[in-house]
Formats: sequence, C-alpha cells, structure tokens
Amino acid sequence: RFGLELLGFMDADVDALQTNDRPSKELVEDMIKQRNTARKNKDFAAADSLRDQLTKMGVTIKDGPDGTNWEYN
Repeated sequence: RFGLELLGFMDADVDALQTNDRPSKELVEDMIKQRNTARKNKDFAAADSLRDQLTKMGVTIKDGPDGTNWEYN
C-alpha cells in the first residue's frame, strides 16, 4: 500500500488494482509510463525505484529498441 500511495494511488481501491495476487495491467502500465518519464527526465533514482517496485510486485520489465515490454514472473 505504501508504494501505491507514493505513486499517487492513495484513493485507489488497492484490491481492484490487483488480480490473482498480481498487480493489474493498468497499474503496471501506469508505473512503466512513470518510469519512462523519469528516465526521459534523467531522474534515474526514480526510474530505478519504480523498476524495483515492479520487480517486488512480480513484474519483469525489458527495455528494447521498440520500447518497454513487461511480463508477470
């Protein structure tokens, strides 16, 4: 919950953002957008923090020439 609050989901229904103990596709994609924005702005600490949070949530992200892809572990 704390990580979600930091990302601006304070009023969100956390249970609705997770399915089968996984974060929802919507949540993952929003966090990836935030990470990509941080990277673009050269805020690598924030980008790394978002990657770490996604990893803890069971999501692997892969950056490539066509953008960022992700999958559940």
